[in-house]
Amino acid sequence: PVLNGWEFLSQFKELCQTHKRHPVIVMVSATNTAEDLSRASANPMVLNLTLKPINGGTIDELRQLDSLSHFFDDQQAHSIAP
Repeated sequence: PVLNGWEFLSQFKELCQTHKRHPVIVMVSATNTAEDLSRASANPMVLNLTLKPINGGTIDELRQLDSLSHFFDDQQAHSIAP
């Protein structure tokens, strides 16, 4: 990869400001250091930082978050097999 996740967010933020878009981002990381959590919390585009690997339990946890629950249509939602 050319950019890490933080570098991507920096450049993506500029793109979003140019096009007046407000994306929803859930970051996926192999680590959850205090620094990562702090940086994710400080970025208004990042609604959540979750750990790899993503599985059905992860999706269920994201579905329960108030900030993300409206993105899930319960009639069409399917769990991801572990």
